Amino acid sequence: MKFKPFAFAVLSVFVMASCNNDDNGADPPEFFISAELDGNTVKYAQTVFDGSVSDDINVFDPDHHTISMQAYQNSTDYTDGYWTIRLLDVDIENINTPYTLKDNEAIIGWMDKSIKQPRPECEPGDILCFYSGTGTAEIEITINEVKNNIITGVFQGNLFHVRINPTVIKDPNDSVEIVDGAFSIQYRIKN
Repeated sequence: MKFKPFAFAVLSVFVMASCNNDDNGADPPEFFISAELDGNTVKYAQTVFDGSVSDDINVFDPDHHTISMQAYQNSTDYTDGYWTIRLLDVDIENINTPYTLKDNEAIIGWMDKSIKQPRPECEPGDILCFYSGTGTAEIEITINEVKNNIITGVFQGNLFHVRINPTVIKDPNDSVEIVDGAFSIQYRIKN
């Protein structure tokens, strides 16, 4: 009879160990931008922590109160897909949270060729195309916490197709709806 409790304990250990390995050892990213778009979950890990070449990616500028939070589909650059959440005139280090951004305080940009192919007129290299939402009529962003150089929050809304060359053309008939958006970005403060 003593064998049964021992066998049960050993079996429990194996079951719990196998459950812990269901994700093939890959831990979810601690820093990311994600949302559901048209039924697709789009989650990219933050990979830029040093400002990148332009020295402004995930860097808060305390003089201008801006930050451009970005995460990439291929972990390197925006070519395959990206999220951008740009906060404008928001002193993130001195707000009371939760803080829902007001009109013109934020822009969300997204593109991912594996989920939504660019339109034919976007193929030439000198034309920039992506989906974007601005202002409270299109997007809603709430900053939940800013602590230890980490900013977290949620977002939702509609992003519209934008084409730039040389003027900006926003197509009100081509959009993607975003729900369950979330971000957790580690930032540094610009010197």
